[in-house]
Amino acid sequence: MTFDPQGLATAIGSMSHTTPSDACDIILNAIPEIPFWPQLPNTNFREEMAPVLEKIGKKEGTEYFVDKIADETVAITEEEVLEFISKKNHPVLAMPPLF
Repeated sequence: MTFDPQGLATAIGSMSHTTPSDACDIILNAIPEIPFWPQLPNTNFREEMAPVLEKIGKKEGTEYFVDKIADETVAITEEEVLEFISKKNHPVLAMPPLF
């Protein structure tokens, strides 16, 4: 297939959608004829799950639960994870070992 634009526009732009599938659905429904490269907000696990995790944390008696979660921005190795959760007094430290 040869691309023959014949003067068609292309689009690159920011969209407020947080999931690629939602953004692509809108693009394909609104302007399927032109290439469009959407730029979505930079979200991460903490942004997406924070409200849910905070609610669960409060229910379980743990304030600021999201701040106690180790992700790749704070720890990579098992030792770094243990150091991080120890500093944050993560509730998992009070649990018995799994095996």
